[in-house]
Amino acid sequence: MPSYLDRKDFLDVHNMGSIIENVGRLMDFNYANYGDDANFLLNVLHRDVTRIQEHRRKGDGEEPYPMPEVLYVQLDNVGTNKSVMLLAYISWLVMSGAFKKVKVNFLIVGHTHENIDQMFSRFSVRLKRKLAMTLDEMMEIAKECFSDGIFTTAVAKVHDLKTWFGGRYENVCGISTQQTFKTFKNEAGEVVVQYKMYSTDKKWLPEEGLKVLNSMPENLPDFVKPKAFSKEGLTKLEDLVDGMRTILSTTFTPTHEAWWAELLRKQRKLTEEGIFEEPNVPFVLPSKLHARLMATTQIQSPTIRTYVQMCFPRINIT
Repeated sequence: MPSYLDRKDFLDVHNMGSIIENVGRLMDFNYANYGDDANFLLNVLHRDVTRIQEHRRKGDGEEPYPMPEVLYVQLDNVGTNKSVMLLAYISWLVMSGAFKKVKVNFLIVGHTHENIDQMFSRFSVRLKRKLAMTLDEMMEIAKECFSDGIFTTAVAKVHDLKTWFGGRYENVCGISTQQTFKTFKNEAGEVVVQYKMYSTDKKWLPEEGLKVLNSMPENLPDFVKPKAFSKEGLTKLEDLVDGMRTILSTTFTPTHEAWWAELLRKQRKLTEEGIFEEPNVPFVLPSKLHARLMATTQIQSPTIRTYVQMCFPRINIT
């Protein structure tokens, strides 16, 4: 990195990664127009659920696989992950019929290391060796890290699940110290949540369960209003482009010029006119196909399970 460019302000990029058992590795990238919060986490988790269902729906190319009945989610133990919104969302998954049960486990802070850490480590090492001058190049570098592949997505718009669930869930106290949660239907047919301090604990609490989500949301969620870059921030990005153009010379190609010109044009329109040109992304409801499959096929295998790990470091394009 030339020292001249090292003094510039770069484009902030957020990256949330997932590993889905039997599906693959995934990285979702977005700009600072959307915050690193519980709502963004749920958007990525929801995309992972639909990715699981799409994978099962395709099956072996001729016949679909039965949909999983139990969803296992493993998350880093940070504040944006452990929220009542997450409990409301997994309750909604059970209430909607997407899964019979959802179990969420939070890693113990400072005492864990997992395969998703290795995924980001390889990505970080690769970024130290290669210069990513656009988000497209950053996603290509991620793909180069793994011989067995990785799926990358540039997130243009984010659904407002916080407002969608608003007024439909109960505030739950005392969950910050708990590590493991599960949601299921009790004998009365109500969707409830239980928790315990450690996954090795024998007893789930409370015995009667907590009713977090009171009712199913109506219609579909709207989009989060994106945050606009400040005029000063856009000026700094323009200064960065001038620096790359001057210092990197022919390394900064017409393709790079066009990419940055389009990004600055869209962000300037959002800043000056409040208009975000990115296309709408449909909200995909979870499928209930597994119930029909299990009713029509003779499957005697144990309960089918699927498993998701998620992690999200913050990365700068450098």
